[in-house]
Amino acid sequence: MLDRIHHCDILLCKVKGEFMGDYILYLDEANKNSTNPFFCLAGIVIRRDEYENSLIPKVNDLKDKYFSTTSIVFHYTEMKKNINEFKMFIDQNQRANFWQDFNKMLSLIDFTTLGVYFDAENFKSAYRVKHNKHYNYAFINLLNNYMTFLRYKNQSMGSIVFESRQWNENAEIQRCFMHMLECGTDIYSAKECNELLSTLSFFTKKDNCAGLQIADFVPDSFIRELNGSKNFYNVKAIFLERLFGIEQNQQTTLGLKAL
Repeated sequence: MLDRIHHCDILLCKVKGEFMGDYILYLDEANKNSTNPFFCLAGIVIRRDEYENSLIPKVNDLKDKYFSTTSIVFHYTEMKKNINEFKMFIDQNQRANFWQDFNKMLSLIDFTTLGVYFDAENFKSAYRVKHNKHYNYAFINLLNNYMTFLRYKNQSMGSIVFESRQWNENAEIQRCFMHMLECGTDIYSAKECNELLSTLSFFTKKDNCAGLQIADFVPDSFIRELNGSKNFYNVKAIFLERLFGIEQNQQTTLGLKAL
């Protein structure tokens, strides 16, 4: 099985000879369009051992079953539209069987979902800042909740993985992250940020990172819920069920937060 695990799927932070970074947050975004007014930054949080021992092999098994290869990269937009490498889903039986197996796979994996969202036009007109600032605004607020999650997990450390965008956009997020480590946030001090956060990384789609492929489904699922859209093959249900909350409370503040 080890030969099937891509290098990007092993994300560790080694501190003083011990492995830290017990949790990994995989993030993706959904932008506003003609049918959706919201910007949403969201993803999954998963323990490193659960990621390596459960999510990766289960994703690879599903790929093997339907595509006879583990090199294919799941992309929610293409899968919904039955295009490119997912033309096989034009067959309704094959399509239904795949999504049934996909949902079953997710139900067997222990992960938590986090997200933040806001009306993109309202944000733009209110603050009148350059384009990338809306991403930073969402990122800072989401990390506050991520650090809250880590504190409830016995002060665990956590890393963050993004899908790579343009180099200047990656650099902006990197600067934002470093600023938090140096100055803290509106909730957590710099000391607390450094105690809870380890690394920030970027991977491209071609890296075939299983965590990012699952995270790709999360923002769209949340947007569908916010807009009252159809629950596509019941995909959004499990991501909503896994929202971070303390004893299943405060999910609208800690799990999917409106900004």
